[in-house]
Amino acid sequence: QALVSLEGYDPALRVYLQEQRWPTIMEALLTGLAAMTPQDPWGFVSEKLKYLIEEHPSDLHWYMFVDSSMQPKGNVLKKGWMADLMGGEDMPTEEMFERAFTFRKKKMCRWCLDAWVVFHGMEGKEREEYQRKTEVAFHHHTSSMKNKVFTKWHISLSACVCGVCVCVHVPVY
Repeated sequence: QALVSLEGYDPALRVYLQEQRWPTIMEALLTGLAAMTPQDPWGFVSEKLKYLIEEHPSDLHWYMFVDSSMQPKGNVLKKGWMADLMGGEDMPTEEMFERAFTFRKKKMCRWCLDAWVVFHGMEGKEREEYQRKTEVAFHHHTSSMKNKVFTKWHISLSACVCGVCVCVHVPVY
């Protein structure tokens, strides 16, 4: 990313800087500094600016401040760094924004759908587990109630005084 951006400034300022060829001059100075790595960088910049003031070269290039023996095969600066600074050519178009928005919207819908499926899938599994546990609890409750009833009935039969055990004794709860 650019260290400074003129994106929010008056477009006339951008036009002015481009007419004065400052983006190219800055690129040439930074490339010279990066390729040459002078001991005195401020002296290097001062010397190159004096050259520009005195000579007024009409042909400016990104490599103009690098000795021919040290010239890199390609620009050492990130491609488009000046456009980032100036907020110009690399700015997204309306179509790019629309495509990015559509892509993001589809991706968000997919995420939501996937999350919904997982949520309801988990809910179904949890529901099945709940039903299984409920059935186990129901059988346990039923068998323990039967056990209590039969135990009380058995106790009441064994406490029968008639000895014949023909009478029906109803347990009191």
